[in-house]
Amino acid sequence: MKQTTSWQAPADHPAYAGHFPGEPIVPGVLLLDAVLQAITAGSIARRSEVRSLKFLSPDRKSTRLNSSHVSESRMPSS
Repeated sequence: MKQTTSWQAPADHPAYAGHFPGEPIVPGVLLLDAVLQAITAGSIARRSEVRSLKFLSPDRKSTRLNSSHVSESRMPSS
């Protein structure tokens, strides 16, 4: 099932100070964390896997971001 989530980092997030002064962008680690939270929201899954992730362009401070993901259920192998 495909799901889309919208997210925005707080304008005063401390990561902006180092990424990059005068031209703030959202660090990739914050983007990845937002994606993982979207994937596991409402899930009972204990683990999640991101097989592929591509940042198409830098995300500027205070930009609303959208992510889409497809969840797959897998039975553990015996």
